[in-house]
Amino acid sequence: MKKVLIGMMAVITGFTFVGKANAAEFAQLKSDDNNIDVVGEKTDAKLTLNGEANQVIEVKAGEKFTIDLKGNVLEAFCKECSAIIIDEGAEVIIEDSENGGVVKRKSDSNNNASTISNSGKLTINGGTIEATGTEGSAGIWNQAKGQLVFNGGSVKTTAKNVWGINNAGEADIYNGTFIQTENYSVILNENKMNIQNGIFQTEGDSPHNSLLTNGFSNHEATLSIVDGSFDNKDLIIWNGNDENAGGKVEITGGTYSDYDAIKNLLKEGYEIKDGEIVQKEEVTPTDPTDDSDEETIDTTKKPTSNEKLDDVPKTGNGLSVTLIGAFILMLGTGRFLLKNAK
Repeated sequence: MKKVLIGMMAVITGFTFVGKANAAEFAQLKSDDNNIDVVGEKTDAKLTLNGEANQVIEVKAGEKFTIDLKGNVLEAFCKECSAIIIDEGAEVIIEDSENGGVVKRKSDSNNNASTISNSGKLTINGGTIEATGTEGSAGIWNQAKGQLVFNGGSVKTTAKNVWGINNAGEADIYNGTFIQTENYSVILNENKMNIQNGIFQTEGDSPHNSLLTNGFSNHEATLSIVDGSFDNKDLIIWNGNDENAGGKVEITGGTYSDYDAIKNLLKEGYEIKDGEIVQKEEVTPTDPTDDSDEETIDTTKKPTSNEKLDDVPKTGNGLSVTLIGAFILMLGTGRFLLKNAK
């Protein structure tokens, strides 16, 4: 086992350890913190906070950590640090079994590092991720190879010029609460994001820009919104930047504080009707060559006493009756002529 100093933080690498005292050696933590319990192997370990922890948790390729905040605060160890770093090929699941748990950076953070930096797979099931720092910082920076799944919990911006989520990878939001307290959007999508549900809102009196921003730098970014609640007294979605159009936004559902602000972002085939987003009713075009509506003549109909024979369709059966009648008439006429001849 060896110790490596990186700036002010002692990073310890080693083998598998179990128990509170060895948490630092297990998860590359600051060595004198005993508020994290660790159980399991690095390929499937559970870290549980039992009090406030000032740490940087770095998860390497091949490792999988489930972090239970348990109602406590995980704060980055230094003002330049992220609280959690997930490398490519690693996986982290964040839970909050007792609610009230928070992951954050120090309030005087002086750079644009994110609270959580993800290049692997990150699943959020609970807890609050706070965003602070200098311009361009984020609560979660989901990098180009990152995969983010948000099932519950919340993201909150707490400073100006910082994003809640900066997505450069792939992100699926199934639920959660996303709060923007300052000017920058709580969601910045620069690649691919799918929102199935959730609450997205602004808070406080500070001037707010758009609640969501899509394709600010990447004009091929795609944002799909299936459902959710979106409430902002200003702009709901900004697609692009001041100089260029953004990527592609397709909205098929959700409730909005301003429907006029999103009417041009609806997916083709959808419309706003009576304050709701609905699919347009399909209208079947009329075929000018279709004569199916023309009157159908019943050829089996027999004439009544009030109908003329000419009004009855002349079918083969009608012709036979006519010939028989003519034959009978001729036969009668012949008998009459023979009788008179005698």
